[in-house]
Amino acid sequence: MLFVDITQRKRREANLAFLAEIQDDCTRLSTAAAMMQTVGAKIGSYLNLSVCAFVDIDEAQDQAIVPYSWHRADAPNLVGTYRISEFVNEAFCMAARAGEVVIVNDTNTDARTNTAACAALNIQSFLHVPFLRDGQWKFLFNGYDSRPREWREDEIELFSELANRVFPRLERARAEADLRESEERFRTLADNIAQFAWIADATGWIFWYNQRWFDYTGTTLAQMQGWGWQQVHHPDHVDRVVEKISRCFETGETWEDTFPLRSRDGQYRWFLSRAIPIRNEQGQVLRWFGTNTDITERLQIEQEREQLLQREQAAREQAETTNRIKDEFLAVLSHELRSPLNPILGWAKLLQQGKLDAEKTATALATIERNAQLQAQLIDDLLDISRILRGKLSLTMMPVDLSSVIRAALETVQLAAEAKGIQIQTSVLPGIVTGMLGACSRRCGIY
Repeated sequence: MLFVDITQRKRREANLAFLAEIQDDCTRLSTAAAMMQTVGAKIGSYLNLSVCAFVDIDEAQDQAIVPYSWHRADAPNLVGTYRISEFVNEAFCMAARAGEVVIVNDTNTDARTNTAACAALNIQSFLHVPFLRDGQWKFLFNGYDSRPREWREDEIELFSELANRVFPRLERARAEADLRESEERFRTLADNIAQFAWIADATGWIFWYNQRWFDYTGTTLAQMQGWGWQQVHHPDHVDRVVEKISRCFETGETWEDTFPLRSRDGQYRWFLSRAIPIRNEQGQVLRWFGTNTDITERLQIEQEREQLLQREQAAREQAETTNRIKDEFLAVLSHELRSPLNPILGWAKLLQQGKLDAEKTATALATIERNAQLQAQLIDDLLDISRILRGKLSLTMMPVDLSSVIRAALETVQLAAEAKGIQIQTSVLPGIVTGMLGACSRRCGIY
């Protein structure tokens, strides 16, 4: 009778079945935590380990971080952060950096380990399978036993194969979790900024808006995705906006525009909108990131400021006009006051010389009296300055004999003309221009 030892074959078959089971489990699991929990528990039980741990390595900080550790009831939970140099020496680290599986059958006799540090964690033997990323030692998949142990070849092969299958899945699950966390942080940030925000693909097809957009417009993503945003644009502006943003999407230029958007209650508010292209290393546009900032209050302030400037300009022009009118008034007033003084002073001087006959003396006194009365009238008008400034000075209109006006005017300038050797000849027809109305107190200003 021939007996054949098939122990190794049975073990290999059992190991393959175990790996297939683990692979099926990992296919169903989506998170790194669930994978580590399932794999750790199953391999720990299958190989009768004390502890099974997943370890992140940070050599720059001399740290081994254990985010998850399965352990038997009589073994410690190893979750935590440890100094690598306190447990293993440089020879161990060199092997791990090279991607070699490190096998320790007894920490009490293996020179690569620190016996006391391992004993403190109830570890006396272990398997370490390193995992490299970009040529650097980043992870360890560890199986520990609380007793010295001679690790069989099939156990080492199974543990190594399991690590090679699980680590890529773990890394992918972690990357997806980091991406989800990053997206959640971005979404939280985007939903809490003051602006509306949106993202479009390279062609300008918008596939995401922040919550503020939906809160303001009262719309849904199904209504707004793609080019649906035109529904909330003002009909007087939408064609212009579409033309400009389409051109920027085609050329890859940064887009900026100002236009009104309709709110959920039908009111329009003005927004300053911008979009920038997100490019890859080759300069190709991958995405567009855009924002809409409400500037309604700013525009109102600018309009009010412009109106205030216009009012100030109008007030300044009015003041300049008033000053000009005052200057003109003072010039006229100076002339009006000076006109009756000239004949008064002239005839008074002649009277003082005592060379006038009776007729001339009577003429002089009459002229002086008439011009003095005119002067008094002008002073009365000047005292009523408030009515003059308001343009409400009333003139007493009455029939005027133009010939008398001409003679009075000539009397006003006659002496000054004679002093300069100027002779004035007049010929006034009787009854000239009768029926004219005028202000008698102002007639001497007409010549």
